[in-house]
Amino acid sequence: MGSEPEIYFYADREAVTKHIITYGMMDSTAENMQKVYEMENDILTNKPLYIVMVKIPSSWILTVSNTQSIINWTDKQIQDNYELKGIVELLSPKKVNTVWDDDVKNFKNHGGNTTYIFRRRE
Repeated sequence: MGSEPEIYFYADREAVTKHIITYGMMDSTAENMQKVYEMENDILTNKPLYIVMVKIPSSWILTVSNTQSIINWTDKQIQDNYELKGIVELLSPKKVNTVWDDDVKNFKNHGGNTTYIFRRRE
């Protein structure tokens, strides 16, 4: 979740929705809200095994005036149906902190841009 379509390429996976660039859906126009609804429906219907949540402001282009409904909806879906499996924290262009599996419980954010990898609970 975010505007990082290269993740699908590098992971050799297909998206469960055609809406893989999210920053264009952040304004609360009727057209964008329809895209948000379609994306939510695609996720509910296709139940992806993994969700990668990009918590980098430029991936979402968040402003005071735009809607965060897709972020709030996704956070709820993750809370109810997924477990955290990995964290990638970009500390600088040349320094990345990664933690996986049980080590995510002890993760301390150092203020970097962070990406979370969630796996669907079985």
